[in-house]
Order: sequence, then structure tokens, then C-alpha cells
Amino acid sequence: MSIVGQPMIDFEGGYAELQMTALSGRRYRVTITSDAARAESWVRETVDYFQTLRNLNLVRPRPKMPVGLAIQWDNHIFASTLQLCVANRVLMVQLSQVPQVPSGLSMVRLRSLLVDPSVEFGSFLNAEQVRRMLFYSPHSLVLSSTLHDLREVVPRHLRRAGLAQLIYSEQAIGGFNLGHPQGPPWHFLAFTRTQLVLTANQLTVATLLPFAAFHIADERLEVCNLSSYFYNIIFNCLKFILYASIHV
Repeated sequence: MSIVGQPMIDFEGGYAELQMTALSGRRYRVTITSDAARAESWVRETVDYFQTLRNLNLVRPRPKMPVGLAIQWDNHIFASTLQLCVANRVLMVQLSQVPQVPSGLSMVRLRSLLVDPSVEFGSFLNAEQVRRMLFYSPHSLVLSSTLHDLREVVPRHLRRAGLAQLIYSEQAIGGFNLGHPQGPPWHFLAFTRTQLVLTANQLTVATLLPFAAFHIADERLEVCNLSSYFYNIIFNCLKFILYASIHV
């Protein structure tokens, strides 16, 4: 695999490590792979990395680890790639090119992450669509952890906005900078199952989507969860008052 316009990057063996930079200057590390063992290493190292950040109080104290998620497809049936992001670490697994083994025997750590109740995912896609397309992918991945459609937790005026405008409007909260919403090639040709060459535009969008999703989720889900918490307290208090008034 290679990136058009960047011949110096070697994807021999279905693996590459890249350092990419958002327009704000923030750097993030990208792992692209079609090797199950590499994906497993990324999950193990990244979970440990996040735990270290948590122990050092370098991330928000919260009960669940936020993970940005995106998928690409060449039809509307199954996912061809899975992209994940935690902090400044991005993984892109080319699911259609990972060798198939009996169901459930490959990418065990990745499968565990997707069903971990201590993890919550954020994406710009409908949750049921993502679950379905992952399940019908070549490896029948099951996503049972909480998955938030971030379009539902952003300010109300952005909920009907296009993806580019939504991310552009939210970028200040995470400190990333994607430039003008018409700048990045948001509407790009999706990957095909047999595609071995990624254009620079495809790579940029495919990695920035989970990166943006993580930072928006990290900020917005905390507010959303707190709102739900206080809503439940108020709702339960009102129920108690109503019950008490009826039985006086």
C-alpha cells in the first residue's frame, strides 16, 4: 500500500506509522495496518497510554475512556476500514485486507475494546448503522459498548449542519484546526476492498475524522452525561413528590 504523492512512505507488509500534523500544529500519530497483530499492539499500548495520562491527571477525570470512531465502506453493507482515536493516537485497520481466520480468533484485544463497558465511542454516524456495518464486515466485529452519534450532542444549531461545518464549528474545543470547511476534501471516494493505494486526501480525511470525534466526544459527552445525571435527579425528585402528594 502507498499514499499517492508521498512515495517515501513504505507500506510493505500492510503496515505504516505516520506522524501527521493538523493545521493548528498539533501532531498525532497514525498507525495504518492490515495486520491483526499490529492492531492488537495498538490497542494494548493505547489503553496503557490513556491510563498513564489518567494517572498523571493529564486527561479529564471520567468513568469511561472516550474513543473516536469512524468507518469507511465501498458499499452500504459492510465496513472496509475501522478508524479509532484516543488522545493523539489514531489507528486505521483495513478490515477487508486482514487475513480471515475462524470467527472470534483474530484481533481479540480489538474485539474486547468494542464490547468494553468502561469505554464509550463517539462518531459522526448513526450508531445502528455502524454496528450493522461492523458486524457484516469480513471479521464480524460486534460493537456493544456505548456509541454516541456526536451530531446529537453538539449545540442544537449544528445538528442539521453538514459534517464539514459541524467539525469546523467544534474544532476550538479540542484545539485542533482543520482550516476552512471548504478546505479539506470531505466528500471523497471511499476505499474499495482491493485498493492498495491511498490518496493523500483519503488519508487526511480518514485519520482526521476519528481524531476530531475523540476531541469533540471528550468535551461534549462530559457535558451531556452531567446533564443526564442532573435530569435524572430532578426527574426522580418530582416522581417522589408526586407519589407523596397522592398518598397523603
